[in-house]
Amino acid sequence: MPRPLAASLVLAAALLVVSAAGAATAPRSVGVIVDAAPAANRIPFVRFADVLIEALAGSRQWEPTALYPESPIVRVSGAVWPQPMRDDWMTAADGLQALLLAAELDDLLVIRPIPAVTNDLEIFWLRQGEKDIRRLHLSEVGAGDQAYQALSRRLLAQLEQGPEKAPVAVARPEPATVATRPPVAPATAPTAPASPVTPGTGAAVGVGGHETAPAVVPAAPPTAPGPTADLPRPGAGETRPGGEGPKPGVAPATPAQPGAEPVGPQAPATPVQPATPATPPPPTTLGATTPTAPVTAPPAPRPPSPYLPAAEKYLKERDFKRVEEMLVKAQDAGDAKGHVYAMWAELEKARQNPAAERTWLQRALAEDDSLNAAHLRLAELLRQSGLWRKAADEYEIVIKREPKNLYAYLGLSALYASQSQPRRAAEILTEALQHAPQDASLYVRLGDLQAQRQAWAEAENAYDRAVRLTKGAQRADVLDRLGDLYLAAGREREGFICFAEASKLRAGGSSTMAEKRYQQIMRAADESLLQTCERTQAELAAYLSGQSVYREEVWLALNDFRQQVQDILGFVSSVVPPVTLKANHLERKLAYSLAAEAALAGLDYIDQGAAKQQRLQDYHRLLNEAVATIRQL
Repeated sequence: MPRPLAASLVLAAALLVVSAAGAATAPRSVGVIVDAAPAANRIPFVRFADVLIEALAGSRQWEPTALYPESPIVRVSGAVWPQPMRDDWMTAADGLQALLLAAELDDLLVIRPIPAVTNDLEIFWLRQGEKDIRRLHLSEVGAGDQAYQALSRRLLAQLEQGPEKAPVAVARPEPATVATRPPVAPATAPTAPASPVTPGTGAAVGVGGHETAPAVVPAAPPTAPGPTADLPRPGAGETRPGGEGPKPGVAPATPAQPGAEPVGPQAPATPVQPATPATPPPPTTLGATTPTAPVTAPPAPRPPSPYLPAAEKYLKERDFKRVEEMLVKAQDAGDAKGHVYAMWAELEKARQNPAAERTWLQRALAEDDSLNAAHLRLAELLRQSGLWRKAADEYEIVIKREPKNLYAYLGLSALYASQSQPRRAAEILTEALQHAPQDASLYVRLGDLQAQRQAWAEAENAYDRAVRLTKGAQRADVLDRLGDLYLAAGREREGFICFAEASKLRAGGSSTMAEKRYQQIMRAADESLLQTCERTQAELAAYLSGQSVYREEVWLALNDFRQQVQDILGFVSSVVPPVTLKANHLERKLAYSLAAEAALAGLDYIDQGAAKQQRLQDYHRLLNEAVATIRQL
């Protein structure tokens, strides 16, 4: 084989290897649906979902996005949110596939807990280009952050292995199929609870993918949820308010006493065989069944306790220990968990612990999604963490609920401005102005954004509107911005007028900012005067050298020079300088006066020609002296 051909083949093979490696490391976009409905205590489960999304993003192999019916990616895609029947997502398989395609995602995960099991999860996994839905079953002993992180690592490992390791999900039978089983003899039902293998923890048929024997009742009584093994205890991985211990007055579920039927769904076992009415249930069964109705009824709402106001008071006094005590008492008193968790977030904010603050805010919103102040603070924390898209989602939630909430508009606009999107940021402020047309600060921010994208006319309109709505020092600041805008657009005269008005409003001052602003304004005036001098000198020199420049053209140039010098001199005279720069200000006024006299001498020479040769010399002398003084300043 010739050497050039062999080298080409080697190079092509190397390029193929490099391109294949690059394709293998490209992250996959994955949407995550978190279904917390089956969870008895949703806080730990939502915490797991948060840790999982962060772990997916940190792996650099996935680009996760949390999905919910109102999320932007769902709205933009136009997909219809799938609705499972009886909490069974397999019944919404077609809807999940449609959502996956419409949102242009590579993968889709549905994560939900299995009821009554501690840290036991099922995950439905869809991949682009596959018709089957995969199902993963994960469980972990323990509670708190360690269990969440362990579950996250196990799920990441399962995802990295690919869909071949996950079995295809099969639709579950409807609950009605339980009734089609062969009827159990009445004599067997009372003796079933006495068996030592009867589940006392509320485990149901199908939990973990296993079924109990037909002779065992499949469902756990709803009135006796059993030990709270699925709830994190205060000392098992997280602080007291994040978990719940055994509720007072509710004993753990134990096997029924001999001779008594179990309470709950097993009670209807009597009418299963109507042909044998000779064995009626014992009298104790009615006594055990009758009280179940008030137990399952929801408790009456309690009035708010005084502990949350007390926590706010201690927080202002920065007595953090007392704040913790009041929050624990507030939760024990039955106060709304969303408000309690939000106050915990305020406590962590005061401690300058943003990670813990963010966790408490997410818990508060999981309990009460209507806390718009928590949404706004969470958006700020997400922005600080670089998760600007998630922060934008939080701001949009508040804007949708409270169209007049200016903080949400300002935060979302600043977010887009920080991402080099001034046009979108300006559009958001324009929407805000529809609800607050008299807010001058919105016009100032809008003018800054329009000036940033060099939309001079829009920026001028915004600043002009802000000037009309402000007074005093605030108006002076806006006039300075408008003056800078005019100078940037080459409209020096209008800029000087704005600067002069701003100086009158400030009435001098000796602060460092006043001196800095004065120097900026005077520097702009000096540069404008020097440029005018150079243009006029060039016109006059061309005329005196006999070039094709008419006398009228030189006269017009000198007259424009005189007019502009007078405008600048009027501006400088109107400016009130800081106390420390008064001497400097007087020298500048003298230089501008010399330039004005030079312009008049030049006009006299042009009007009378050789008869006024002395006026030409006066023009050059006065102008040179004025320029030298300005350059020194």
